[in-house]
Amino acid sequence: EMFQTTGAAVFDQDRIELLRAQSKPPLVTARLFGSKPPMRVVEAGSNFRLYQPFRPGRAYIIGADVSKGVGRDYSVAIVMDRCDGTRLDEVALFRSNVIDERDFGHVLTMLGEMYGGAFIVPEINQGLLAATTMVAENRYWSVFERQTYDSVNLDPSSNTFRFGFFTSMQTKSMIVQSTRNAFRDGYIRVRSPAVLDELIIYQVDPQTDKYGAPKGEHDDAVMALCLAHHGSRHAPGLESAVERAAKTGAADHAEMGKMERRIFDAIQQKKARD
Repeated sequence: EMFQTTGAAVFDQDRIELLRAQSKPPLVTARLFGSKPPMRVVEAGSNFRLYQPFRPGRAYIIGADVSKGVGRDYSVAIVMDRCDGTRLDEVALFRSNVIDERDFGHVLTMLGEMYGGAFIVPEINQGLLAATTMVAENRYWSVFERQTYDSVNLDPSSNTFRFGFFTSMQTKSMIVQSTRNAFRDGYIRVRSPAVLDELIIYQVDPQTDKYGAPKGEHDDAVMALCLAHHGSRHAPGLESAVERAAKTGAADHAEMGKMERRIFDAIQQKKARD
């Protein structure tokens, strides 16, 4: 969401510049095509950047902001290491404004499998349901669920749980403010220049209290980060998540070739279930 007025910066500018100074090139850059095998490419032509491979014994979370893939807004999936349960550390980023929603659902499934059953927190607003639907059709099970009240029966016992996070002005304000505080206090580490570029211009309109990017800019990566941070409060307990990830039996990924095979194998695992 964008607005024209110049507002106040939301995220700590000094910390953004510190992280920018500490940033290093990704270990692997590639193009992901949904259900098709990935292709390794130079960074300029990539839509996926891997900074740290999956590590057995770690738990991960993925925040996913969904777009229609028509060359305007971006579909973004940011993969975060949950560390000790109090911090989040970016390990990979997918960002594309041309991938359609269903293929983005395949990418989310692949990234979840690639990172040991990572907990996925997808945005699910009206008209943007196909990505999360595809994750469900892929029978991927580790997905954020929101509780909804049955307004027909008005019966508390009829509450249901539905996949995905619904973004309204109120819920957006809630997750942005929470993420801002955690980022300021050093509990969130961002590595991707694209995310840092969005964070530094992200602002709040002083007249309407609406959060977003200046007109003509994007905030999709910011929202993916906020979804990951919010979801970390609702993800499975860290010990159970680590135990589950350890069962994947992933090998050492010190060599770049092994990391690339891990990306390919994640897609093959999804196809084997189809």
